[in-house]
Amino acid sequence: MMLNDVNILIVDDHKMIRDGIRLMLSLQHNKINFFITEAGDGGEAVSLALRKNFDIILMDYRMPVFNGDEASRRILMYKPDSKILILSGDSNSAMFQNVVKCGAKGFLLKTISTDDLIDAISTVIDGGTYFSSGFNEDNTISFSEINSIDTKTRCRQLGISIRELEILKYIANEFTNDEIASKLKISKRTVDTHRQNLMNKLKVRNTAGLVKFAYANNLLN
Repeated sequence: MMLNDVNILIVDDHKMIRDGIRLMLSLQHNKINFFITEAGDGGEAVSLALRKNFDIILMDYRMPVFNGDEASRRILMYKPDSKILILSGDSNSAMFQNVVKCGAKGFLLKTISTDDLIDAISTVIDGGTYFSSGFNEDNTISFSEINSIDTKTRCRQLGISIRELEILKYIANEFTNDEIASKLKISKRTVDTHRQNLMNKLKVRNTAGLVKFAYANNLLN
């Protein structure tokens, strides 16, 4: 999906957090137009989500009335195609399990950068899932490669996300952007963004530099 106009619901019981996310999203005004609605607790989130269609919902985990997982479950009961990202200031195994079981499309730590937040939103809107790379290694539910301690540790060492590592491996194995987009069920534009973010983070100038980096760090498997 080409992101131009995005209707987003931000749910958090702390106005300061909502304001912070709003500010992060406003920095993308020249790329994406975010139309933002806010809710201050899980009950208000459910009410708004059932009355209005949102492209994505950013949902705090710990809130009054309903926690994020329960609010998500209630929304998805009536609107199963809703795309929800859960946010939290910390993580643990039980929380991770609850998020996966409730049907949310991802779990983000509130320490996430603006680039990674936009990456997460783009990935989920495109039909994928997104989990911050900083989760505790004791999370026990397998969700693709998200729970691989080796994968998470490697990403942390390289300073990239799990999705970026996945795309870097495809690039190193000579997949085109179109092929990567098809494999991961995301848009070519999202792949382009990931590729540019990788070059910035790994401090290389072009695709050849990415391939060289992947070879040097044994990332071709």
